[in-house]
Amino acid sequence: VYLDTVVIVGGIAGTLSTEQKWAFLIGAVCVSFIWFFGIGYGARLLIPLFKQKRMWIILDSIVGIVMFYIAYRLIFYVIYGS
Repeated sequence: VYLDTVVIVGGIAGTLSTEQKWAFLIGAVCVSFIWFFGIGYGARLLIPLFKQKRMWIILDSIVGIVMFYIAYRLIFYVIYGS
């Protein structure tokens, strides 16, 4: 989890100017804080839903789609530069 986060976030931050990097850093830290607390508290609320196999399939499908989209955008950026 940490390696791909560092690579993706670091890759995006590498394209920013110095002033933009500070704003990006503050935003990334704030969103990470909210995200991980949300996962922790949200997991407790979603326990009944994820006792069903169908919900795991839906979640895995969404994660897969997001990962393919990120890969597509990164490849597009490498090939076309924007």
